[in-house]
Amino acid sequence: MLTTASGRVEGKQVPSNSTQVAAYIIAAIAPVMRLYAHIADMILTYLQRDATKEPYRKWLEYYRSEEIEDIAQKNEDLLGILCTPLTEEELEITERLCHKAIKLHVEFLASQPMFQRTVVPLFSLQDPNMTQLTIFSNFDMTCSVDHYHAMLGQIAIATSTSSQPPEDLGNEFDVISNQYREGYERCMESISSCAPGKENEFDYDRLKNALEKFVEFEKKTHAKLEESGILKGLSLDGIKKAGQESLILSDGCREFFKMIVKNKNPSLDVHVISYCLSDDLIRSAFSSDLEALNIHSNDLVYNEYSVTTGEIVKKLESPFDKFKTFKKILEEYKE
Repeated sequence: MLTTASGRVEGKQVPSNSTQVAAYIIAAIAPVMRLYAHIADMILTYLQRDATKEPYRKWLEYYRSEEIEDIAQKNEDLLGILCTPLTEEELEITERLCHKAIKLHVEFLASQPMFQRTVVPLFSLQDPNMTQLTIFSNFDMTCSVDHYHAMLGQIAIATSTSSQPPEDLGNEFDVISNQYREGYERCMESISSCAPGKENEFDYDRLKNALEKFVEFEKKTHAKLEESGILKGLSLDGIKKAGQESLILSDGCREFFKMIVKNKNPSLDVHVISYCLSDDLIRSAFSSDLEALNIHSNDLVYNEYSVTTGEIVKKLESPFDKFKTFKKILEEYKE
């Protein structure tokens, strides 16, 4: 900060009274306000509701207050004004300063010693050259924006080699899709609902029963898709093309995995877990330069002509299956 304020930026001297220096200084300050507000909000979310004796509660509540939000917004508005006359190169420097400010503060916070088991919204920084780092990621509605049922239905209608007219396939899929949507909403409602007066209590048995009903519902949906024949006659090339061109991933998802794979460090390993009925669909969505990812999902069965038979190799149909897969992978690392 002192170096930037003196006009020394990335090894070059900038006139200390210029708009550039003012923009660079605010660029180093503005993101930090957002970072502290985010950390305070996350920690307060995980604190017990009755944790009034938490020694840092006042500090946390202050950084989550409207006062801090107002300061952060004013800093960002000022930064926008100061950046208006800057050149493209100067804007890139401003962006790098923002990233560096966040990086330095995260490193500072992560370096603090922890004397007890602690829940914090930051992980300790890891040196991949010193440790085996395994990254697990959910795919469904985490990486993906749309549910895979809708995507596979669209692929079936657009690419199927079946003799059944596209209109009939579309109508049949709409019926199954609507039934799934209604059933899914009922399952989510049963999971989120609770008895009057017990809104703040965690009911393990009720949640477990609700998840079991959801598992049963998912399995019935997969069985309907299999029985309907909608998934029969899909070409492997058509599935891959749809994954590359139509399957929308959340902003930053593909770039995040690319950054990891590009590292080419043997101590880094990535596993993506999904209910999706086609691992080929997921692989194609991530593109060919991410073949190093380990995809765990269900599979569609293909004949000798790389066309689906309509059968599904069911390996992951529930949250319990995902957890079993997660534990199995961890056991393999222990061995």
